[in-house]
Amino acid sequence: MGFPATHEFVGDDAPGFQPCQIVCLQHETSYLYAEVVQMIASRHLCWVRPLVLILRTAETATSEETLGEQLDCYDLRQDSDLLLPPTLFRAALDTEALPWLADFYADDRTSVEQDGACERGRVPFRHFIQQVWQAHTEVFQNRADSNKT
Repeated sequence: MGFPATHEFVGDDAPGFQPCQIVCLQHETSYLYAEVVQMIASRHLCWVRPLVLILRTAETATSEETLGEQLDCYDLRQDSDLLLPPTLFRAALDTEALPWLADFYADDRTSVEQDGACERGRVPFRHFIQQVWQAHTEVFQNRADSNKT
């Protein structure tokens, strides 16, 4: 399964996402897919509901042959919503997000809580968000400065 190249937004050109749209937050070689709940234009924030976190190491990022065996995939549908600047996200392609989501929804016959999938995903999810925050401190610092005025 291929992943698109990194897409960065320049300046204050925030994407105009719609509710129910699937978006992606990429950090290095990891991807968080989430559903847009609401765009909060007055605060320049995007309220998203996490769906799946795909983690892969830098060594496997270029190897398409072993990609399927080297991914850590976490179901985050029961985890916390996020409020983040929309410039951190890009619209997800159907072909990249639907296979992951289809697998999770097909597995709903066995409860997520029974196999502990929800618990296993919390630590990597929190770690991923912390890495994003540290990598994009300027985005969060600019937001804090603009809120003071």
